Amino acid sequence: MVRLLGAEVYLSVELLKAAGLIGAIGGMQFLVTALVDKDYQREYFGEVRSELRQVFAVRAVYRDRLCRVDASAVSRAERARPRDRATAKPSGN
Repeated sequence: MVRLLGAEVYLSVELLKAAGLIGAIGGMQFLVTALVDKDYQREYFGEVRSELRQVFAVRAVYRDRLCRVDASAVSRAERARPRDRATAKPSGN
C-alpha cells in the first residue's frame, strides 16, 4: 500500500509492468511520428533545433578557446624548463 494524494493505493508488480508497457508504447508512437512527419517536426522541434544549434556553436567556441589557453600554458611551461637534458653533464663520473 502506498499513500498517494491522501489516499491509500495498492501498487502490484503487475500494475507497474502494465504501466511501463503502456508508457513504452506511447513513447515509441511519439518517436515514430517525430521521425516521419515533417509538419510535426517543424511544429514541435523547430525552436528546439535552433536553440541546440546555438548551444553547440557556443560550446565549440568555448572548447576552441579552452584548447588555446591550455596550449599557451603548456608552451610557457616548456620555456620555463631546460630544453635539452642530453647535453647536461652527468654527475659523479
